[in-house]
Order: sequence, then structure tokens, then C-alpha cells
Amino acid sequence: MKKVLSEAKKRNQLVSVYLKDSENFSVGLVDAVTDKHVRLRAVTKFGEFDGYKVRALKQIQAVSVGGKYEKKILVLLRAASKIENIADLSKDIIDTDTSLLYSTLVHAQNLALPVTMWLVDESSMLGFVKKISKTQTVLHALDEYGESNGDYFVATEEITDVDCDNKMLRCLKVLHCHKKSPKALCVTASV
Repeated sequence: MKKVLSEAKKRNQLVSVYLKDSENFSVGLVDAVTDKHVRLRAVTKFGEFDGYKVRALKQIQAVSVGGKYEKKILVLLRAASKIENIADLSKDIIDTDTSLLYSTLVHAQNLALPVTMWLVDESSMLGFVKKISKTQTVLHALDEYGESNGDYFVATEEITDVDCDNKMLRCLKVLHCHKKSPKALCVTASV
């Protein structure tokens, strides 16, 4: 493991370190390696630096370098400032004939903001609002890597709750935009 980790340090590669007898793993850049330990500059699932983690080499079961998950985290790490840019819906004009939920979905569509929608049956889906009317909402769904996962047609009245533009959703937007154009990262629009 020391050789793999030393090479990752030399190449400044993001790694995932899996420990024996644990379902947990640590992701980060290798900061230092000795005969007994590795120190990672830890990175969260949102691509933010999160201090340092020192792990005993003898406790490491596996190391992943260059996998799909590490690539995902690297994109988020490079786009950290864009992920923090939150849309401002405070100027959202709500008339008394329109529900706040419907108005938020309309704004999410207009500003290309990602949403999570919860339905009456307690299921949820996330992605971009493609079309919306009082009777039907079409959501362009995304998976955890920001990849398109088809369109879902939902009766608007079945939607009970909506999250819009939270950190996890902004991360998915960055990943989705990176898939479409790797050199250009999306910026969340603001009102």
C-alpha cells in the first residue's frame, strides 16, 4: 500500500482509502507517507477540504485511485466556489392564486436550479424541472454522478415537498455540467 500511496502523492492524485473491518472510507490527497502511516488531506463528499486524517498502513484493506468516485470528488473540489453560490429566491413574486411549491418549481425551471421533489407516496426524485403546469411536472432526473437518468412525468398535485438548490443539488449540477462540457463548469444563476 505504501508504494501506491507514495505514487499518488507524487502525482497529486485523489485516493479513497478503505480500512479493514469497516464500511467507512476516507477520500483525500496524500499529504505524507511513512512506513507505518499515511496522512490524507481529507475531502468531503461535497468536494471541500476537511482537515487531515492519519491512517495506519496495516489497517488499510484497499486503495482506489482514478475511479469514478474519485473523479466525481475531484470535479467538485475544482468547482468549490461555484457550489457555494446559492440562488436568491427572496424576490420570488407569489400571488395568492399560486402555491409556494408551484412557484418555487417554476423559478427552478427558469433559473435551471436543481430540485429534489417528494411525492405523496414518500418517494423522491432529483434533477431539473423540464416542464411544469398545474397538472403535470416533467423532471429531467440525475443520478449521484450528475448523469442524466431520463425524464419523469408526475402529476403536480402528487408533489408534497421540494428542496431547491441545496449544496448536494448544486454539486449534482456541477457534475452534470461537467459531463456536458468538461472544460466549462456551470455557475448557478441568481435572481
